[in-house]
Parts: sequence; structure tokens; C-alpha cells
Amino acid sequence: MVQRTRRCRVAALLLTAALTVAACGDDAPAPAKNQPRPPTSTKAFDGTTLQPGEVVHVDNLDGARLHQVRDGVVRSFETSVEVTEFGTATQLGSGDAAYRADGNAGLLVFSMTTERNERETPLEGDVVAAVSVDDTQRELPDFSSTEADGEQTSYAVAVPKDRTAVTLDLKYSGAVQSFDLLDGKPTGERPDALYRADRGTVVYQEGLTPSQYDVEVGGQTYTNEITVGRAELGYFPLRGHEMPSSDDKAWLSMWVGQDAKGTTCAAPLSAYRFTDADGTAYQPTQSASEVPEPSLLDTPVAVIAFEVPADLAKGTLTIGAPQVTCQVSTSTYTPVPAHGTATIDVTLPAS
Repeated sequence: MVQRTRRCRVAALLLTAALTVAACGDDAPAPAKNQPRPPTSTKAFDGTTLQPGEVVHVDNLDGARLHQVRDGVVRSFETSVEVTEFGTATQLGSGDAAYRADGNAGLLVFSMTTERNERETPLEGDVVAAVSVDDTQRELPDFSSTEADGEQTSYAVAVPKDRTAVTLDLKYSGAVQSFDLLDGKPTGERPDALYRADRGTVVYQEGLTPSQYDVEVGGQTYTNEITVGRAELGYFPLRGHEMPSSDDKAWLSMWVGQDAKGTTCAAPLSAYRFTDADGTAYQPTQSASEVPEPSLLDTPVAVIAFEVPADLAKGTLTIGAPQVTCQVSTSTYTPVPAHGTATIDVTLPAS
């Protein structure tokens, strides 16, 4: 009787254990030890979210993964930009001065220096610097007014992950020069004249040796002295808007003054010719030249331009014509006989 009672108690205990296991579920995982808990709150982003294609000037590059650029020079009219580094970032800076891109876009970051060489006679308009993301273009903020020579400035642009092209473009008078911000190197056509100089966008010679020819006014012979204040070779013309006919051509432009010491004269454009060291002769281009009329108030200065090879090193300017226009009385200017040819040698630096 006692044994039967013990067997019943054991069976009851086993049944109770089985019911307990069934209630908990046979496949329930045991709780892991030291398992991290999910965050209960996320700190809000207090900075600026950029839309795809939007570009901003930035001072803080914390968070950017940058690469140095070996050849980052891009040039336009009187303007040289050198990209010094480029890279990417998920977020730049911190707090309310931070930047990030909207959605699945990312930030592309680059730094550059700018150098300008002011010229007396700029063409109309300013050089425009813009970032182009595929078909979307945005100008660099305050590029024309606030960039100081030699000062490094940095920019961030929001770019979608599926972008195919991102470039920094300098645009002026129909000419575009570009730097690939994905590959980190210049891209597209690069006119030889723009990149001939080590610094700046032109090569030039000043203080050329004067020459002369004679003119006859009112029965008197005057020596008409010809001076060239500057001979400059560059891609953009000093007058007009005509670009050279190809990337291996350039404009050779000269400031030419004439002083007959008692009268003032001006030779027609057809009186000018330039011959290079190999004997090739060039006629001036009217659309890139300007010959003013003689003046009572000052010595007129003509701008004479020739389209020449971009690697031109030496040559000779000649001025000679059977007749030139001179002042013959207080307000009268007429063609008068001219004799001789003025000859001025030009030597341009290699770079």
C-alpha cells in the first residue's frame, strides 16, 4: 500500500513538470546574457540638409575623407582655379553648423585656391564657377565677389548615389573648362594657350624697342614713332568675343601707339603684319582688333590682334602703308603720304 502511494506521488510530479514545459513552449529561446538593448531615443540632426545638386561653402571639413590632387588647375579668362583635394562625407561638422545630404544622397567635398589677373579691357560678364551634377548645375556661392587670391576655400555638394558625372566648371564667353570631381583630374578640351604659363592665363612681353616711319604733313616730314606697350599671347581676345579657331591657336594682341611729334597719326589695320621666326606671315583679325582715329587730346593706342599658334615664341611686327591718317589742322584728319616701315621684334617667354 505504501509503495502504491509513492508511485502515485512520483507520477503526479512528472505530470506537473510536463504540463509546465508544455505551457512555456518547447521551442522558446533562453534569454541571452548581456544582450544590448535597443535605443530608446535618437539625437535629432540640428544642421542643414542639402538637396541633390545643392552646393554650399563650408569651413569645417570634419567628417570628410579627402584625397590630394596632383594636377588640379583649371583656367578661364583672367582666372586660375586649382583644386587641391576632394573626397566624400556622410556628414560635415557638428551641431547647427553641420551638413548632410537628403535621403540616400551623399556629400562630395572639395577644396580649391583661386588666382585672378586683372586686365585693363575685360570682355563683358564675369567668370562663372559652377558644380554640375549630371544635368543639374549650381553656381559656387559668391565666387566672383569674395574669393581672395591664394586663399583656400572648400565646398560641399549633395550628390545622389546613382550620379554619373560631377564636374567643377569655369564658364566665360562660351568657353567651358572642367575638373572631374569623381576622378580627381581635369576633363574635356584644354586650349594650349590657357595652360602655357606656369601661373596666370597669358604670356607677354613689355617694354619692346620702338621703331618708326615717316609721314608728310603740309609739306613737312615728321618722324612717326611706333611703340608697343605690351605684346600678349592668350586664349581670350582683348577686343570682341571671337575665340581662336582651334585649341592649338591663340590671340597675339598688341597695344600700339603712334606719335609723330607735332601731329598725331593712325595707320589702317591693313598696314600691320606679323611674321614668325619660321617666316610665316599673319594678317590682323578685324573682329579682335581696334584702330582708333587720331585725337587732339592724347596719343591713340590701337589694339592689333593676330591668330597664331599657341606655342609661338618669336616674331616681328611690321607697320607700313603708302598712306596713313594724320591731323593736318585743328580738327581735320586726312590721309597723307607715309614712307618706310616700322619693325618691332617680339619675344615671348616659354611659360
